[in-house]
Amino acid sequence: MKKFFSVIFCLLIALALVACGKDPGTNGPTEEEINAKLREYKEKLDVKYAEGDTADAVTKDVTLIGINEEGVEVTWTTESTVITIDGNTVKVTRGEEDVKVRVTGKVTYMEKSILKPFEFTIKSTAPEPVKVTGITVTGDASAEVGDPKSYVAN
Repeated sequence: MKKFFSVIFCLLIALALVACGKDPGTNGPTEEEINAKLREYKEKLDVKYAEGDTADAVTKDVTLIGINEEGVEVTWTTESTVITIDGNTVKVTRGEEDVKVRVTGKVTYMEKSILKPFEFTIKSTAPEPVKVTGITVTGDASAEVGDPKSYVAN
Protein backbone atom coordinates (compact mmCIF):
# COMPACT_ATOMS: atom_id res chain seq x y z
CA MET A 1 0.00 0.00 0.00
CA LYS A 2 2.89 2.31 0.81
CA LYS A 3 4.25 1.76 -2.68
CA PHE A 4 0.85 2.63 -4.22
CA PHE A 5 0.69 5.98 -2.35
CA SER A 6 4.27 6.76 -3.37
CA VAL A 7 3.41 6.25 -7.03
CA ILE A 8 0.22 8.36 -6.72
CA PHE A 9 2.17 11.07 -4.90
CA CYS A 10 4.81 11.15 -7.64
CA LEU A 11 2.14 11.37 -10.33
CA LEU A 12 0.45 14.27 -8.53
CA ILE A 13 3.78 16.12 -8.23
CA ALA A 14 4.50 15.52 -11.93
CA LEU A 15 1.00 16.77 -12.85
CA ALA A 16 1.48 19.90 -10.73
CA LEU A 17 4.84 20.65 -12.39
CA VAL A 18 3.39 20.22 -15.88
CA ALA A 19 0.47 22.51 -15.00
CA CYS A 20 2.93 25.25 -13.96
CA GLY A 21 4.68 25.15 -17.34
CA LYS A 22 3.82 27.71 -20.03
CA ASP A 23 1.62 26.42 -22.82
CA PRO A 24 2.06 28.84 -25.75
CA GLY A 25 -1.32 27.91 -27.16
CA THR A 26 -3.27 29.02 -24.11
CA ASN A 27 -1.08 31.43 -22.12
CA GLY A 28 -0.01 33.86 -24.85
CA PRO A 29 3.10 34.19 -26.96
CA THR A 30 6.46 32.77 -25.98
CA GLU A 31 9.46 34.96 -25.21
CA GLU A 32 10.85 34.17 -28.65
CA GLU A 33 7.59 35.22 -30.33
CA ILE A 34 7.51 38.47 -28.35
CA ASN A 35 11.08 39.32 -29.34
CA ALA A 36 10.37 38.48 -32.99
CA LYS A 37 7.36 40.81 -33.01
CA LEU A 38 9.40 43.60 -31.39
CA ARG A 39 12.13 43.24 -34.03
CA GLU A 40 9.53 43.17 -36.83
CA TYR A 41 7.91 46.42 -35.70
CA LYS A 42 11.29 48.06 -34.99
CA GLU A 43 12.17 47.54 -38.66
CA LYS A 44 8.93 49.32 -39.65
CA LEU A 45 9.92 52.48 -37.74
CA ASP A 46 11.15 55.21 -40.07
CA VAL A 47 11.27 58.95 -40.67
CA LYS A 48 10.09 60.73 -43.80
CA TYR A 49 11.68 64.06 -44.69
CA ALA A 50 9.90 66.87 -46.51
CA GLU A 51 10.68 67.34 -50.19
CA GLY A 52 14.22 68.65 -50.60
CA ASP A 53 15.28 67.70 -47.05
CA THR A 54 17.68 64.90 -46.05
CA ALA A 55 19.04 63.61 -42.74
CA ASP A 56 21.95 66.02 -43.18
CA ALA A 57 19.77 69.06 -43.94
CA VAL A 58 16.30 69.31 -42.35
CA THR A 59 14.44 72.60 -42.83
CA LYS A 60 10.82 71.49 -42.48
CA ASP A 61 8.76 69.22 -40.21
CA VAL A 62 9.56 65.50 -40.30
CA THR A 63 6.97 62.69 -40.40
CA LEU A 64 7.47 59.74 -38.03
CA ILE A 65 6.38 56.35 -39.34
CA GLY A 66 5.35 53.64 -36.90
CA ILE A 67 2.46 51.19 -36.84
CA ASN A 68 0.25 50.79 -33.78
CA GLU A 69 -1.70 47.56 -33.91
CA GLU A 70 -3.58 45.63 -31.27
CA GLY A 71 -1.11 44.93 -28.50
CA VAL A 72 1.75 46.89 -30.13
CA GLU A 73 2.40 50.49 -29.07
CA VAL A 74 4.80 52.90 -30.78
CA THR A 75 5.91 56.07 -28.99
CA TRP A 76 8.44 58.75 -29.96
CA THR A 77 10.71 60.81 -27.70
CA THR A 78 13.48 63.38 -27.95
CA GLU A 79 15.69 65.29 -25.53
CA SER A 80 16.24 68.12 -28.00
CA THR A 81 14.98 71.63 -27.30
CA VAL A 82 14.84 72.70 -30.97
CA ILE A 83 12.19 70.16 -31.93
CA THR A 84 8.93 68.95 -30.43
CA ILE A 85 6.99 65.80 -31.18
CA ASP A 86 3.29 66.18 -31.90
CA GLY A 87 1.78 62.76 -32.58
CA ASN A 88 3.66 61.45 -35.61
CA THR A 89 5.23 64.79 -36.56
CA VAL A 90 8.51 66.35 -35.51
CA LYS A 91 7.91 70.12 -35.36
CA VAL A 92 11.14 71.84 -36.38
CA THR A 93 12.27 75.20 -34.99
CA ARG A 94 15.30 76.51 -36.86
CA GLY A 95 17.82 78.72 -35.10
CA GLU A 96 21.00 80.59 -35.94
CA GLU A 97 23.17 77.45 -35.98
CA ASP A 98 22.86 73.93 -37.36
CA VAL A 99 21.83 71.47 -34.64
CA LYS A 100 22.11 67.67 -34.66
CA VAL A 101 19.08 66.05 -32.97
CA ARG A 102 17.97 62.53 -32.07
CA VAL A 103 14.45 61.12 -32.11
CA THR A 104 13.91 57.66 -30.64
CA GLY A 105 11.09 55.33 -31.59
CA LYS A 106 10.03 52.86 -28.89
CA VAL A 107 8.03 49.72 -29.72
CA THR A 108 6.27 48.08 -26.76
CA TYR A 109 4.59 44.67 -26.86
CA MET A 110 3.63 42.40 -23.97
CA GLU A 111 5.37 44.74 -21.48
CA LYS A 112 8.71 44.48 -23.34
CA SER A 113 10.26 47.29 -25.39
CA ILE A 114 12.86 47.90 -28.06
CA LEU A 115 14.31 51.25 -29.21
CA LYS A 116 15.37 52.64 -32.60
CA PRO A 117 17.12 56.03 -32.75
CA PHE A 118 17.16 58.42 -35.72
CA GLU A 119 19.60 61.33 -35.99
CA PHE A 120 19.32 64.30 -38.30
CA THR A 121 20.56 67.88 -38.58
CA ILE A 122 18.27 70.89 -38.32
CA LYS A 123 19.74 73.53 -40.63
CA SER A 124 20.14 77.11 -39.42
CA THR A 125 18.15 80.03 -40.78
CA ALA A 126 21.40 81.69 -41.92
CA PRO A 127 21.75 81.73 -45.68
CA GLU A 128 24.24 79.29 -47.15
CA PRO A 129 27.39 80.96 -48.45
CA VAL A 130 27.54 81.17 -52.23
CA LYS A 131 30.69 79.89 -53.87
CA VAL A 132 31.47 81.69 -57.10
CA THR A 133 33.89 80.19 -59.60
CA GLY A 134 35.00 81.10 -63.08
CA ILE A 135 35.36 84.88 -62.59
CA THR A 136 38.34 86.70 -64.02
CA VAL A 137 39.31 90.09 -62.59
CA THR A 138 41.05 92.53 -64.95
CA GLY A 139 43.00 95.61 -63.97
CA ASP A 140 44.28 96.42 -60.49
CA ALA A 141 42.78 93.80 -58.16
CA SER A 142 44.49 95.11 -55.03
CA ALA A 143 42.37 96.89 -52.48
CA GLU A 144 42.54 98.00 -48.88
CA VAL A 145 39.79 97.21 -46.38
CA GLY A 146 37.09 99.80 -46.80
CA ASP A 147 38.41 100.88 -50.22
CA PRO A 148 35.43 100.69 -52.58
CA LYS A 149 36.32 99.38 -56.02
CA SER A 150 34.24 97.97 -58.80
CA TYR A 151 35.26 94.95 -60.77
CA VAL A 152 33.82 93.65 -63.97
CA ALA A 153 33.43 89.91 -64.24
CA ASN A 154 34.05 88.38 -67.66
